[in-house]
Amino acid sequence: MARPRVLSKRIKSVSSIHKITKTMQWVAQSRSLKIQGKTDRLVEFAAGLERLLGNIRESAAAEIGGHPWCAARAVERKTALLVITSNRGLCGGYNTKILQVARERIKRLSAEGKPPFLYVTGKKGIAYFRFIGQAVDKTSVDVTETVDFPMVEPIIAELVGMFVEGKVDAVDVVSMRYRSRGSQEPMATRILPFSLGQGAADPAAKAAPAAAGTASAGTPLIEPDPARMLGGLIPLMMKARFFSLLLEAFLSEQMQRTMAMTNATENADSMIKRLTREYNRARQAQITGEMIEIIGGSEGTKR
Repeated sequence: MARPRVLSKRIKSVSSIHKITKTMQWVAQSRSLKIQGKTDRLVEFAAGLERLLGNIRESAAAEIGGHPWCAARAVERKTALLVITSNRGLCGGYNTKILQVARERIKRLSAEGKPPFLYVTGKKGIAYFRFIGQAVDKTSVDVTETVDFPMVEPIIAELVGMFVEGKVDAVDVVSMRYRSRGSQEPMATRILPFSLGQGAADPAAKAAPAAAGTASAGTPLIEPDPARMLGGLIPLMMKARFFSLLLEAFLSEQMQRTMAMTNATENADSMIKRLTREYNRARQAQITGEMIEIIGGSEGTKR
């Protein structure tokens, strides 16, 4: 049995860890609530864009198909792979799962003779690829949960520029997708060539478009013409879609950090209780031993 002094030091050490993990749990919960608010507002914004798109989809089908951001390549020779990881650890298997999906995608593309243009964000991903000796074409540590909507524009501009100029034929994002508070899934999502999706949010979008300057019942009047609106709508939708992927990744990170710190706090609680019991038994044994020595000494003086 360990000495009481040793057990006392261990109890103090575990108690300090307990305070840290509990604090990190609260911080992660607070950050997840803030990111959840951003995500909810972005969902409403994206839904409005989808309704607007539904109103002009049929009347601008040719323009959509011919837009440089939507043009699919007949043969994909090179793919840009954007891997989103975290700058900090202590978030369970968050980074491990993302990097596993990324490695599988890199391995498959390399086996096909199409090594990807690898763009990695987050210190954990950068350190991992450096450790395994995987060449990385571009890195960034500035993409964090504090990023806002205008800040994603330079990243989108760079990726779109590579796609339009023909340097890459597709752009995929490997990130953690948020399903629920207890479920997050790593996956690769294609953002270029840009797909506008299927179906319309507004049933009126399926009606025949009105003639210029008039509006029939159930069909909205679009000003300016749909073709000109696409010039601003597609970039805006692209930025909203990419920002949504970032928010899902950040939200998933905080959720997994919350769960990891909750488990660590509970384990610290259990360890403190176990060490306290051991300390009490050791202290009681020490006291009993001292009493036996005193009694033995007292009996010896009577002889």
